[in-house]
Formats: sequence, C-alpha cells, structure tokens
Amino acid sequence: MACLAQFFYGNYSCNSHYWSLLLFFISFLNQVISSSSSSTSNSTHKACLRDQSSALLQFKSSITIDEYIAHSNLWSWEPNTSCCSWQGVTCNGYGFVIGLDASESGLSGMINSSTSLFKLRRLEKLNLAYNEFFPSSIPTAIIQLHSLTHLNLSSSGFSGQVPIEIYQLTSLVSLDFSFLHGLQSPNIESLSKNMPSLRELRLDGLNASISGWQQLFSSPKLHNLQVLSLSNCQLYGSVMSSSLSSLSSLSVLVLSMNDITHFPIEMFSLPNLQVLDLTANFRLAGSLPEFQSSSALRELVLPRTKFSGTIPSSIGNLKRLTKLDLSQCEFYGSIPFSLWHNLDQLMFLDLGHNNFSGELPSDSLSNLSRLVKLFLWNNSFSGRLPSIKSSSRTITQVYLSTNRFTGSIPDSYVDGLPNLGTLHLSNNLLTGSVPSSLFTKLPSLEFLSLGDNQLSGELQEFAAPASSQLYDINLCGNMLEGRIPTSFLKLPSLRGLSLCSNRFEGVLNPQMFMGNVTNIDFSNNRMLSIDPIDVAFTIPDMFGFFFSSCNLTEFPLFLKHQETLSIIDLSDNQLTGKVPAWLWNKTQTLNISHNLLDGFEQPVPDPSSSNLRILDLRSNKFDGPIPDLPTTLGHLLLSDNNFTQVPVSICNLNLPVLLDLSNNRISGSIPPCLGKLATLNVLDLSKNKFSGSIRQEFDQFCNLNVLNLNANQLEGLLPRSLANCLRLQILDLGNNRINDTFPFWLESLEDLQVLRLRSNNFHDAISGYRPSSNAISFPSLHIIDLSSNSFTGHLPLQYFKSSRVMTMPSQIGDDNQVRLLPANDNYYGYSLLIKNKGQELSYLYDIIYLLNAVDFSSNKFEGEIPELVGDFKSLSVLNLSYNSIGGRIPSSLGNLRKLQSLDLSNNKLSGEIPPEFTSLTFLSVLNVSMNKLVGRIPSAAQFSTFPSNSFEGNLGLCGSQMHIECNRWRDDAPPTSSSSEKPQENPKSTIIDWKFAVAGYGGGIIVGVVVEHFILVRNMYYLGKILSIKRLIQGDKSIKFFVK
Repeated sequence: MACLAQFFYGNYSCNSHYWSLLLFFISFLNQVISSSSSSTSNSTHKACLRDQSSALLQFKSSITIDEYIAHSNLWSWEPNTSCCSWQGVTCNGYGFVIGLDASESGLSGMINSSTSLFKLRRLEKLNLAYNEFFPSSIPTAIIQLHSLTHLNLSSSGFSGQVPIEIYQLTSLVSLDFSFLHGLQSPNIESLSKNMPSLRELRLDGLNASISGWQQLFSSPKLHNLQVLSLSNCQLYGSVMSSSLSSLSSLSVLVLSMNDITHFPIEMFSLPNLQVLDLTANFRLAGSLPEFQSSSALRELVLPRTKFSGTIPSSIGNLKRLTKLDLSQCEFYGSIPFSLWHNLDQLMFLDLGHNNFSGELPSDSLSNLSRLVKLFLWNNSFSGRLPSIKSSSRTITQVYLSTNRFTGSIPDSYVDGLPNLGTLHLSNNLLTGSVPSSLFTKLPSLEFLSLGDNQLSGELQEFAAPASSQLYDINLCGNMLEGRIPTSFLKLPSLRGLSLCSNRFEGVLNPQMFMGNVTNIDFSNNRMLSIDPIDVAFTIPDMFGFFFSSCNLTEFPLFLKHQETLSIIDLSDNQLTGKVPAWLWNKTQTLNISHNLLDGFEQPVPDPSSSNLRILDLRSNKFDGPIPDLPTTLGHLLLSDNNFTQVPVSICNLNLPVLLDLSNNRISGSIPPCLGKLATLNVLDLSKNKFSGSIRQEFDQFCNLNVLNLNANQLEGLLPRSLANCLRLQILDLGNNRINDTFPFWLESLEDLQVLRLRSNNFHDAISGYRPSSNAISFPSLHIIDLSSNSFTGHLPLQYFKSSRVMTMPSQIGDDNQVRLLPANDNYYGYSLLIKNKGQELSYLYDIIYLLNAVDFSSNKFEGEIPELVGDFKSLSVLNLSYNSIGGRIPSSLGNLRKLQSLDLSNNKLSGEIPPEFTSLTFLSVLNVSMNKLVGRIPSAAQFSTFPSNSFEGNLGLCGSQMHIECNRWRDDAPPTSSSSEKPQENPKSTIIDWKFAVAGYGGGIIVGVVVEHFILVRNMYYLGKILSIKRLIQGDKSIKFFVK
C-alpha cells in the first residue's frame, strides 16, 4: 500500500516487479468489470450511450408500427430510459448497441442509406425479419456495419438488387434472405468467395435458378458452412458428387420445392449431416443408400419425390433419427424390422401414399415410445391394426386410412391414450362394432374417422363426457344400423357429425339436433326420416344440413328457424308439392333435386333478399316459366323439368359460373345477354326448343369452357365471335339446323377438345383448306363428330393430323379399369353409355387419354382413306360409314393399337381386309359391311368373335364368320343384303351418339358418349377430383376443369 500511496503523490521509486503485478491486477479487474457490464447491461440499464439511444429513437420515428401488434419490441423504446433496457436491444459493456431484434414487430415504411440504424457501427446482430419494408431496396450503407456477424432480413419486403456491399461483410456468420420475393438473386460467385466465415445461409423463396448455384456446394471457401437452406428457389439440374469435400461441416441441408433431378447418394453419408430435406422435387429419382451406424442424421425428409425401391434394413443404423418422412414417393415392399426395433428416438413417421405392403406385427410400435405422429395412410398394408399402447403417452395423431387392415378396432385404440387428438382409420376392411369407449375414454380426441369400412351393428347410447374434445366424427360408408344415438348431439365440442351411407332407420325428432353441431350429414340412409313438426329452436352457427337419399316426404320445418345455414341438401327424397317460401332465404346452397316437386309456394319471396349462390332443382316436375332469380346465383341447375320460359332476370346475374337449363321445354330465341356474361364457364341449353339463329355476341372477355346447344331447332350461321372464347374446351352444336361451312376460324382455340357438329346442315369441303398461319390447327382436339351433314371432298384427316392427343400414344395401361359409378349429385359432365346384350350401363371416365374419337359418318366424303390415318396413335373410335369412300383399306390402320371401335360400312371399299387388323387387340366393334371387299376374313385373335353382319354385303368375302368356306367359294354366291347402294342413315348403325349429363356442382368436366354397340373398355379411369359443395361455398368461385 505504501508504494501505491507514493505512486499517487508522484513517487515512482518502487521496484518494477511491484508495478508489473499492479498493472496485471488492474488489467484483470478491467476485464472482469467489462465482462460483467456486458452481461448485465440489460439488467442494470446504465451503460447505453446517448448517440445509440438517439439513433434507435430516430429509426422508430421514421417507420410505422402497426398498432394492432401488441408484442412489438418497439413499444418499449421510450426517451429518458436506457436503450439497453429496451426489448430487442443488446448492449456491450461500453454502452454500444451490438444486437437489434425488431422481428415480427409490425414495422412498415422505407429504409434507405440515411436511416439512423446505420449509425450503430458496433452492431453485430441485426434481425428485421417478418416486417414490411416494401418497396425498399437493401441500402448500400449496410457496409457501415462492418462488425455484422448475423443478418436476418427474411420476409421483410426488401426488393431489387442485392448491393455488392453485402459481399464485403466478410465477418458474416449467418445470412438469411428467405422469402424476399422481390429480391433479385444474389451473386452466388461473390457470396461463395468473400464470406469464408459463413456458417448459415438461408435463401428460401428466392429465384436462384441462374447458372452457378452449384458453386454453393463446391466452393472451398464455404468449408465452414453448417446450414444451407434453398427451399423453393427454382433450382434445376443436378447436385454434383464433387461437392462432398467442401461440405464436410454441413449439418442442415434443405433443397425442398425445386426441380433437382439428381442428388448424389453419397450426400446421405456426410459425417455431420443431421437434417436432409428434399421435399417436392417431383422429378428427383433415386433410392435409399445403405446407412452407416456413424450417421448423424436426425431428420430425413423426402416426400413428393420419385425415390423408389425398398427401405434397406440399415435404416436401423440411424439411431438418432427423430423424423422420417418418405410420403408420396414410389417405395414398395415391407417395412424392415430394424425400423420398428432400433429407431427408438423417432417422433414423426410418415410413410403415406406409397406402395408398401404386408402385415404389421401387433407390437411393431412397441419400441417407438417417443412417437408423436404416425402416418401410414394410402398403402397396401394388411392384417390387423398394430397396437399403439407403447406410445400411449406421447402419440397425438394416427393416420392408417386407405389400406387393407382387417379385424376389429383393438382395445389399445380406445383407452389409455391421453394425448391422442386425431384417429383416422377410414377406407379399410375393418369389421365388428364401433366401441362406445371411442367417444368417452379418449380425453384429447378431436377428429375421429372410421368411414368406408365394414363396421356393423347398432351404436349404443353413451354418457357424453362434459370434458370431451371431440370436434368431428365420420362414420360414413359402413353397415351400421338401428337408431342414431342422441348421445352424439350432447358431446359439448362436437361440430361435425357424418353418418351417411349406412343403414340407420327411424323417424328423428327435430329436438335431437338441439346442441352445438354445425355440420350434419345423415344422407343415404334410405329408411331414415325426420318428423315434420315445427319446433322452434336455433342451432348456433349451423353451417350444413345434408339429408339426401333418405326417406323424407315433407320439408323439415325446424330448418326455417336456423339463421346461419349455408348448405341445405335434401336431394333424392320423396318430397312432393310446392317449395316453401321460407326456404329461399335460408341458405347459400340449396339442393332439392331428384324429388317430386311441382311448383313454388306463393308469393315467391323477392329475389333481391336472397343470398343464394347455388340452386339445384334438377329432375323434378316443375313446369311453366322459370321464376325470377336472385342476382347472387353463380350455379343454376334446372335440367330435366318442364320449364317453358327463361326469365329476364337471368341477364342480371352478377357472377354466373354454371347455367344448366337442359332437357326442358323452353322455346323462343336464346337470350342474347348470355354471350356477355364474362364469368360464365358452363352454358348448357341442350334438349330444349330454342329456335332462330344464334344471336349471341361473345366478346373478348368470354370465359366459356363448355357450350352445349345440342338438340334444339337453331338455324342460320355460327357467330364468328365464338373465336373470342379462348378457353372453350367443349363445343356441342349437334342436332340442330345450322347451315354453314366448317368453322375453320375456331382452329386457334388451343384448349378445344371436343367439337360436335353432327346432324346439321354443314356443307362444302374441308380437305382443301390450308391453315392461315404456321400454327397448329385445333392442337388439343381429340373428339370430333361431323356426322350426318353434307360435307364433301376427301377425308380431312390431314387437317387434323397435328392434334396432340390424336397422335400421342395413350398413357393409360391395360390394367386401368373403368369405374362404374352410381348416379350422384356431385358432378357435371358427360356420361358414357355402353349397350351390352341389351343392358345399358353408365360409365364416367377420363376423356383426355382414353377416348379419342373421329366420326365422319353419313356425309358425302369420297376418295380413299389416306395412309395418314395410321398416325392417329391414340384413336379409340373411328367411324367413316355411309360415305362414298373407295379404294383399299390402308394397312396403316393396324397401327392404331388403342382402337376399340371401327366402322367403315356402307362405302365403296375394295380389296382385302388387311391382316394387320389382327394386331388391334382392343378392337371390340368392327363393321365393314356393304362394301366391295374380297378375300378371306382374318380369323386370328378377336376376329372370331365378330358377328356375320359385320361383313355382310361384300360379295367376295369368305370365312367362318360368314359360314362360307374359302376353298369352296362360289362366284355366284348371293349377297347377304339386297342392296349395295348407299341407304339413308341408319340410326342404329351410328357408333357414336352423345349425351350430356348434369349431376351437381361443376367439379370438373367429364365427357362421354352413347355407344350403341358394345365396346369392351379395359383402360378407363375417372378424371379428377370432385369439387365438393363445402369447398365451393367457402370461397372457391370458379369451376376447376381437369381437361387439359
């Protein structure tokens, strides 16, 4: 102490050893104080420098803070308080701001180089994520923050060019530009060369598709990179194997939602890789490698790729794995035992939508004690359901739907699962009864789906727990019977109850619906009805009431007291009499089709007070004028009635999408306004008595996809303005009196797929026309019916040769079977009728690849069938009958391997039947009668099955089909028909006839034909997914068409 006192009085005579110790002590003490000050600055709030505080307050005043964002960090920034005490602000021991977190703070406005933030020169971490600084560019002044190590601007609205100054921030450890959608791609080369310290790089959502993105994987200066996330960056091409040496430190790699086509299998073995996410690279094929026990993988995420093959047993070596997602790929085979036995850290397992098969051992999940979510949906698993008892404490979601599981629901699914929130077992082969304990002993269960199984028996009443969380129950599509328990409606949280397509019976008391259920679907229970007594009560927030295909004879009167209903479906019942007036204003969607209703209770309410968007009155007994319509209507379906007049109010519809007035008795001219309804997608006026010319002017805003005027009495010329309907896919003008030439002016309609002009007065040649430009004529056309007109000249096959679907080989395999579907109310489309041995069946199928048809029958075509016909590779139906076509049958017809029906009858064809016809293995209808053919009828393959009338009227043919032996041929053999002259059109000989069918709410277009002969259809499948009414009423205002 003496030396210390002398020092303060200017005496420095103490020895140097003492002073050295003293200076060391002072230096140590200063470091301790500095460290303490830095670590406690935000608690002591004494170290903030004035210029730092001022800079932050200036920044706050220069931008806007959303007053509804209560958690914004900037609300705590107040003058006269230390900035080090403010939320999101971190200071060092000297009072400098070194960290600023203003993320998710509701900030908006402009940030430029003069912004006061750039006065914070000691700033090391800056986070402005999830704000809205649009349309700001990243300021060049960011270079002033030379100490910056962490920069996060994700989802903050910055746009424009990435300034080169960014690449001079060489101390950056973490850079996040994710989801700056207006930001141009950063310079990958500069980034990879100038940021050697970078450990985390996130560019999700940026367009980094420029060449050179692979440098991120190969640059030696990025050897410290640990996290690389490039999701949805429009990357394409390959990740090269040469990247491996530069990525040895990588622990997280996210390349999801790109178009990567090759990923080296060696990447799975990177020594430090913990997360690999390749989701939704739809063209990325590959297989899983053999995994090593040294692997660090914790998350392996490959859904929606083309990865295929089996899961190797070495998957069991990934003992750190917590998430495995291989869903929506092409894997197959059984699941290796090692996956169930070794991966005891697994919390998330999704193998859904693959081709896995085999039985799962009952104890397959016994070792997965930490499992939270299990998804095995849409595979071919069989046997009994696996037990989930071992995961009873952790598991929250179980999806085992759409498999082949059998047996009853195990006890482990109905008790002792305190956290189970979702249980999906639908679309299996489960049998037995539905345990009542499912509704009472699973305290966290919210969603229960057991639909489309073989569950049977009666449902028992149960004591509804007051604490039940059940929100939605689906038991549709089983064999349940008896009375519906009233206990369901007492579950306090229940909002959706679907018991459709069972065998429930009885007369329901309306009071059973008193509760909180907002969506009730009891449809397709044929012995179920509701007491029509008027009970006045209101169900809060009731949304939908579905009671179609039941046993209703009167309208349920309790519905008139429900003020929030959006959907009422009472279709396909036995309702009679008048539509009650109260029904019009109760809902947005009203379906009372397929009943016996014959009128409307008077007075009909003022349509201006209605909010109807969908009205379906099809297949009733309504007659007289159509009543005035609410202007809110988007979908109007009135087909199969006896309406006689269209109301003027149809021109006042605000946003019409679908108008189906087909198969009524409406006469007069078509209202001209229908051509100017810009939102209209489908207009079907077929099978009425409309007359006169088509006077509609279709302007440039035309959005029609379907125009069906078939079977009316229309005449005159086609309006040339139809060419404005650029989205037209189906045009059916058949069975009218239109007098015009072929509409070449429609050739530029790129989406037109079906053109039907049959049975009109079209005339003149088609073959001599040459397209007006180099563009392909009718590029998407694949069904064309010009039959029963007066077209002349040569066959116009050359004109249609470039239609894509005609010349592209079918992509449908022989194992795809047609689906026979019941007539239901959920679609609008064509139907295919097949007459087989007197029985007419209705089929729905995909017109895109399946049915490619050409019908030029009953015209005045002449000349020969060109060899070009062999180029129509996908043709299913070809009808050239009742013309004056001569010459030989071209052998190239043998190239049409998808041909199912061929009619060349009643022409002037000569020569032999080409032997190449025996290769047409799908051919089930052949008619070459009434020609001048000679020689032996082929007997191979299916030719032995064709009846003799397929060949009659050809004096020179012989063979077993005609019961004429070729070696005993007689030149004077009598013809099998008394005339070889061209007769009038025989309606029974026409292969293709067409029938539009309307049955619902426009989920897609399905085109079909009436085939009067039996066609063996092996490879048809149903097109698209049906758009449900529920989705439509929740805001989807347009019809989605799945034809391409």
